[in-house]
Amino acid sequence: MRNCPLRSCAVDHDADPTTISAISHKRGTPVENRQTENVERTILESNSVQEPRQLGGEMSAQGPSYTERQLFRYLERINFPLTDPPSLPPPSIDNLRRLMACHLQACPFENLSLHYSSQRTIDLESEFLFDKFVNLRRGGYCMEQNRVFATVLRSLGYDLYTVGGRVLSGLKPGEVRGFGHMAIILTFNGTEYLVDVGYGSNCLTAPLPIFNGKVIEDIQYGVAPEQHRIHLSETPGSSKKGHKIWTLQIRRNAEAEWETQYIFEKDFEFYAADYEVYVYYWFSIVDSRMNMSTSQDPSSLFLNLLVCTNVEYDRALNAVARNILVNSELKKRENGETNRIKFFTTEKERLDTLRELFGIEFSPEDQEAIKGHKLAVENFDPHTQQFAF
Repeated sequence: MRNCPLRSCAVDHDADPTTISAISHKRGTPVENRQTENVERTILESNSVQEPRQLGGEMSAQGPSYTERQLFRYLERINFPLTDPPSLPPPSIDNLRRLMACHLQACPFENLSLHYSSQRTIDLESEFLFDKFVNLRRGGYCMEQNRVFATVLRSLGYDLYTVGGRVLSGLKPGEVRGFGHMAIILTFNGTEYLVDVGYGSNCLTAPLPIFNGKVIEDIQYGVAPEQHRIHLSETPGSSKKGHKIWTLQIRRNAEAEWETQYIFEKDFEFYAADYEVYVYYWFSIVDSRMNMSTSQDPSSLFLNLLVCTNVEYDRALNAVARNILVNSELKKRENGETNRIKFFTTEKERLDTLRELFGIEFSPEDQEAIKGHKLAVENFDPHTQQFAF
């Protein structure tokens, strides 16, 4: 695999600016190798270790943080371009945009732990997630993604908190779902931004400014020509008349209708315990971890769908494509069109794509766990319409 363009642009400004796949976990050019060696040396020499803050055995309201050593390992994992000698990137909107782009390329939105796993276990504890995202080079679903990213940003000095969202995509007017999403509200220089790296194939691709003393409803491009915006609107069917709620919307192009994705209360902070309540609703608790094999709701989307998706960027940090693996097919969305790239006929084909395009590899034991599963490749018909994720 070739190297991430977001990393390469820091060391080769004259290279051909073509768009390439995001994931790379092999050493590349001599300059990149030297950068990696400097990171490793900085990690070993670092003494400013700060453990996550805890109160009475529970995570404090301030949320967890990663140590300097962990931050350097995370930055190397997402191919973030570092200075020489390496130093942590200071808070800025430019650095935030690059962090978000590198993360969305390197850490896919995926629910593979529910299917390619002998354990089928999800845990929102920050150290567990660090091991999964950094050491195992995996991704995760919305709460895993934004939990990791919020912890990284907090540890780098950004001012933020998280909010819970109600996903309304696909519902009829007047229908609502319970809280089932996590997003980040980040404040920088007096402006509040919506930051979200965990909303699958319709995810934001850059920080979205939403409030600076007044509501900001400016349009922001995702994977062009798709557009995102924040809109304050009443929830159809709500008993509280006149109350307007923060709404993330998307449209496929400038002529299309706006579609609501999720709603949230901007100033209502969620804490770790709030997300545990959500997970408990969907999944049973085993040894304080969320065990997916005995779901309390068999109709849960994530239990009936195998998905892995990431975003490709060019060197100017423009999002240019989405790679979307759903069940037994690979699709690509770019230039306003979504096309099937491949239909898998064997598990090996799907596993090869997960490795080559998304950088995800499984142990032999976890590969075996998909056998007999309803989402095994053998259970899909190439002529049947796949889930439009």
